[in-house]
Amino acid sequence: MPLLFNKILEKLQRKLPPSSVLLLPGECFFGRSFPLPDGVTDAEVQEFAELSLEGISPFPIDQLAWGYLHHADSKHIYIYAASLGRLRQLGFDNLASYEQVIPSFAASYGIRFKEAVVFASISGTTLSAVYLSAHNPVPTKVVSILIPEDKREGPILRDFASTWLKSLDTKGYAIDKAPWECSAPEVYHDGLKLHIATESSEAPRGEDLIFGAKGVRLWDVDVRDTAFAQRQIRQRSLSARIWTVARVGAYTLLVLIALQFISWGLHGWNWWRTAKIERRREEVSKVERNLDMINRITDITGQQMKPFAMLNETNLNRPANIYFTRVNSKSWNELEVEGRATSLDEVNQFVDGLRNSPMVKGVINDQPKIRNGRAEFRLLFTFNELPDLPEPAPSTTDATPTTPPPTSAP
Repeated sequence: MPLLFNKILEKLQRKLPPSSVLLLPGECFFGRSFPLPDGVTDAEVQEFAELSLEGISPFPIDQLAWGYLHHADSKHIYIYAASLGRLRQLGFDNLASYEQVIPSFAASYGIRFKEAVVFASISGTTLSAVYLSAHNPVPTKVVSILIPEDKREGPILRDFASTWLKSLDTKGYAIDKAPWECSAPEVYHDGLKLHIATESSEAPRGEDLIFGAKGVRLWDVDVRDTAFAQRQIRQRSLSARIWTVARVGAYTLLVLIALQFISWGLHGWNWWRTAKIERRREEVSKVERNLDMINRITDITGQQMKPFAMLNETNLNRPANIYFTRVNSKSWNELEVEGRATSLDEVNQFVDGLRNSPMVKGVINDQPKIRNGRAEFRLLFTFNELPDLPEPAPSTTDATPTTPPPTSAP
């Protein structure tokens, strides 16, 4: 998901108007290097550069497009300036519309040599001779010319650059034979990424190719005035914050969308589970009903009516003066008996005896009465599980009658 989002952002950025960098012709500029006073701070370099430029410029500073090259490791700066009037004559009258505006020779910034060297820098139609001291990317001198139209391509251009470089005063500097071809830098985060092509082994690498890194302040190189630079810094800082907030918001939106899809998925899964349970519930109810029916059948099978066993248990405890007139088996473990006795005491003793029997669960005595001098009663016995009565054993005597032996007369 983050990779997809980054691709979308890259496409959106490509659709935005490109951040253009203007390379002004180096031949429009005059310049000079100035040693930095001891103890000068980075904050004071800007003021030092402005005062130094006022001392050498034939124009008021507000009529100049100017800047300077400086590095934290360098003990000097290179200040350059061009007349705004001359730039307008050449068609450069809307400098505020560009992301950055720098002289063409500044596109070769960042090159270092182990010794003092002068090299040819080619940018557009401008050829510049850049003088560098050992291990220092800040020029000590820059000379620029407009390349003749018939000398602007291929080997002819390289031969022309080499011949022209040898015609200059290069005392104290070795001449680098390979020309450096510089194309327009591109905006890179808070700086400019330089594009330099050369056959030299001294080609800069990494952060040396980025204005805004390693002690190089981007707006020191830009030729527009300080007030414009301050406004741009504020606007770009605000834009960067807005863009950051937009990215964070977009990531948050993606997370929320992902969570919503997860929520929908869980809801769907829960619905599926609930529907499945509902479908199974009827099946479970059917199984439960079947089990209940089986249990009932089992109970009915195991609880067969045993009237004779119940009657047998009753007769075992029946006194001789009590006899039954009517017997009714009401359920598998209930026996209703009606009978007569000589007295109520005998009935009560009979009932108490059965209540103490382990086979009898309970006895209900339905208000015995005295009629014609005898007690009449109705009893309801409830029995526990009764064993089956044993089958009668077969007789061991012959069923055929035998004739008794004759007896003699007296």
